[in-house]
Amino acid sequence: MAHLLIIKRISQLGWLLLAIVCVLPAFSNGEESEYCLAETPCWPSDGRVGEFMYSLSGGYTDVHYIDLASYYLVKYVKNWDYWTWPSLVVICRTPEDVQKSVRFAKKYGIKMSMLSSGHDYIGRSTGYMTVMIRMNDMNDMTVFTEDANSDTGSSMIAETGANWENVYEEVDKHDLIAVGGAAHTVAMGGWFLGGGHSAVSRKLGLGVDQIMSYRMVLADGQFANISAEGVTYENGTVSTDTDLFWALRGGGGGSFGVVTSFHFRLHPKPLNGLIGYTADYPYFLENGTDVGSLVLDNWGRFLKNNMTENWGGYVMIQKYNSISENKTTKGQVVFYLIHYGGDFAEAVNTLKPLVDFMPDARLKEVEWKNYTSFWDYNKLNADDLASATYIVNRLIQPADLEGSEGNLSPMAQFFKGEFDAYPDLPDDRFIHCTATHIGKKTSLPAADATAVNPAFRTALLSLSCGNGGWVNITGHIDTPMKVHLKGVMRDFAKELYTIGEGVYLNEPDSELTDWKTDYWGNNYGRLLEAKRKYDPERYFTCLHCVGSDLPYTGTDGTDDSTSLSSTPCVWVLLAYTACYFCRK
Repeated sequence: MAHLLIIKRISQLGWLLLAIVCVLPAFSNGEESEYCLAETPCWPSDGRVGEFMYSLSGGYTDVHYIDLASYYLVKYVKNWDYWTWPSLVVICRTPEDVQKSVRFAKKYGIKMSMLSSGHDYIGRSTGYMTVMIRMNDMNDMTVFTEDANSDTGSSMIAETGANWENVYEEVDKHDLIAVGGAAHTVAMGGWFLGGGHSAVSRKLGLGVDQIMSYRMVLADGQFANISAEGVTYENGTVSTDTDLFWALRGGGGGSFGVVTSFHFRLHPKPLNGLIGYTADYPYFLENGTDVGSLVLDNWGRFLKNNMTENWGGYVMIQKYNSISENKTTKGQVVFYLIHYGGDFAEAVNTLKPLVDFMPDARLKEVEWKNYTSFWDYNKLNADDLASATYIVNRLIQPADLEGSEGNLSPMAQFFKGEFDAYPDLPDDRFIHCTATHIGKKTSLPAADATAVNPAFRTALLSLSCGNGGWVNITGHIDTPMKVHLKGVMRDFAKELYTIGEGVYLNEPDSELTDWKTDYWGNNYGRLLEAKRKYDPERYFTCLHCVGSDLPYTGTDGTDDSTSLSSTPCVWVLLAYTACYFCRK
C-alpha cells in the first residue's frame, strides 16, 4: 500500500506542477508576454499579413516590417533619442486604412502606436512591438468660410497629418487665422490632443479651445464622430456620453483611439494685420554686469500685471556665449512678440514698460515689423529638425513672476542661480529656453472644462528648455557624452521644478516621476475612467499615456492565439486530469 500512496502523491505533485506551468502565464501582468509579439505563436501567418497589406489603399508597399530595408526609413521619429522597434509600420493614406489597421491589430492582440508627424519629444508616437499607424500622408483639409455651427463664423476640417505650414497657407487664402504651433512640420494630431499653445493663444485660446468635433477610429474598429453632444457611431448608434470629447481635449494622443481628422474654429484676420516686436539683450554685459536677471524680472512683472491680451509670442533665454553686433555676450534674452492688430500707436503704447527698460543695454536697436497676416508672420519661423534632444518644461504661474519688494521674482532668481553657478558657461551648459506666452483667453474656461491640467489655465508662461550641445549626437545609443549631457539637464530640471506648477504635455521630460499629476492635475481620475470605457483592453499605448501603467487586461487575439483555452499545454493538462481521476 505504501508504494501506491507514493505513486499517488507523485501524480498529485505532477498535476500541480503542470497546472502551474500552464496556467500561471495566463495571469501574468507582464505586458510583453501577454500582448502578441512578432515571431511568437500568436503572430498572424504570412498569408494573413499579406491579406491585410493588399487591403490598404497603397497596397503591399505601405506595410513595412523589420526585415525590409524600407523599415528603417519609416519607423523614425523626430527625436532620435527615443528610437524603438515596432513590429509593423503601416503607412495610412486614408481613414479607411486606419480602420483596417486597428481591426487587424486588435484581431491578433497586437498593441498599437500612432504618429501624425512624429515630433513628440519622448517618443510617444512609437512603441516596441506595436503596429505603428503612421498618418503623416493624411493631410486633406477643407475650409468653411461660412459655418453657422462655429461661433466665429468659420471653421476647418483637417486630417491628422496636415501640418501647420499647409494649414496657415490655406486659411490665409480666405483671410482667416488658425490657432496653431510655430514649427511648420508639426501636424494636427499630437499638438491638438495635448492641448496646443500658440503665439496668439492669449488672444484666441489654446488649441483644444478651438475644437468642434473629432472623427476617429475606436478600439473596436468603428468610426465615430465625437462632439460636445456625445458619440455618433458609424452603425447609427448615438450616445450622449461626453467623456470622450472631454478626454480628447488635452488627454493626449495614443490613449483613446485614433483621431483621423479635426473640425476646429477659424478666426477672422485683423483688418490691419499684426505687428512684431524684437528686442535682444545680453544676459551679462562685457564688464560682467548682470542685465538678464533685471530684464526677466521686469518682463515677469509686466506680464503678470499689465500685458494686454493682444500681445503674445515668445521670449528666448539662451545660456551660451555668442557674438552679436560685434559684441561678445554671455547668454541672451530675446523678445519675439506679436501684436494681434496692426495699430502701431496702440502696440507701442501698450508695450512701453518693456520698450523703455534698459535701452542702452540692448545689443541692437529694437525692431518693429508689420505683417499682413499670421501666415506672413509665421512663414519665416525656423522649423525644428530631427535630432537627439532632452527637453524639460514648466508651466510658470503668476506667483513666479513677481517677488517681494526689492527682490527678484522666483523665475528671475532661478535663471540668475543657473548663470551664477556656471559664470563661464561651459559647452555642456549650452541650454536654450523658450517661454511661450499664455494666460488671458487661455484662462477663461473652467479648470475642468477640458482635460488639460488646471495649472495650464492659471499659468502665464509655458517654459521649455533643452540642452543643445548634443543635437548632432544621433541615434539612440547612450554614448558617454550623451549620458553626461542628460545628467546636466536632469540637474537643471530639479531646479526648474522648484518654480511653477505642472508640465505641458507636448513638451515634457521623459523621466517625470509624478507624470499623471504633472500632465493633468486632478483630471487624471476622469481620464482613466474614459480609458477604461473606450479602450478597456489597453491596445492603444505610449510612454506616460493615460492607463499606460495598468496591468494587462486584454486578450491574445482571436486567430493564431495562445489563449488559455487553446494552448497545447492546457489540452495535456485536461488529459492528465482525466487520467488521474480515472485511477482514483
